[in-house]
Amino acid sequence: METQAGPLKKVFISTQSQAVDDLEYFTVNFNDSKRKLVFQKYRDQFFEMKKVNTGTSAFAGEHIISDGSIYLLTQLDMAYLFLSFLDQLKRKNERLKSILLKDLPSYFDNSEEKEIIQRLIKSEKASQKLNKICNISIIDLGEGSLMAISLNNEKVFAFIEEKVSKAKSVVMKEYFEMLTEEAKEKPAIMLALSISSEYFPPAVFEEYLMVKHKLTLQKVIDYRITGETDRRKRDEFEEDKRPQSTKKPKTNDYSAAKAQKMAKGNQSITSFMKSKF
Repeated sequence: METQAGPLKKVFISTQSQAVDDLEYFTVNFNDSKRKLVFQKYRDQFFEMKKVNTGTSAFAGEHIISDGSIYLLTQLDMAYLFLSFLDQLKRKNERLKSILLKDLPSYFDNSEEKEIIQRLIKSEKASQKLNKICNISIIDLGEGSLMAISLNNEKVFAFIEEKVSKAKSVVMKEYFEMLTEEAKEKPAIMLALSISSEYFPPAVFEEYLMVKHKLTLQKVIDYRITGETDRRKRDEFEEDKRPQSTKKPKTNDYSAAKAQKMAKGNQSITSFMKSKF
């Protein structure tokens, strides 16, 4: 669809079950970095919001959209958020082993963090999500009950392993489909760990990496690559498996000789140009 403002950048779809006031927006410290979150009341679900394209104004029917940018909303497991907040709390007070769930918002000063935690603890999914990462104790008060929670390292590691495994299955199919099972195993797990690391507290993920994979977080972060760099890294993993040509170039074939020299010595374009000139 073309308009005087150029290609339409954004389309809003609204139904009776998804009214404008169904969405709430937050900016929060999530695993030591600022993230934009959206909470959809109707679905009782959080989403992470990332801008993927910056656009100018655009027409949508009879309306003008002043911000034509495109945003990607990714559904966010509530267990990620619970783990982030509980890890922050643990670092503030290491002696605090167990807390009442209803008191969790009181440990935070930021108003948006308090709001998010309120949404989390009121969710029907709260017990299910907390059980993935915590020990849960129910205190019977006769006319009601209270829930006490404490982080459990074994459960946390199992939760991380579950997410890494899912990420690995996706990247093996999307990024390394043409490789053999053996060839794609190592690059796939490294890329899956790199993707997963963005959703867990750094100290927690570092401990998981050391225990389960004998890796450092820095090594995994260094692997967070895309595009040409990503392909070059995958090629490096396969380098030893590639058949090496023993055919020597003709002495008068300067281009072929240089190309073979670059491949053999793994020279960059920069170093190649320097050697030529």
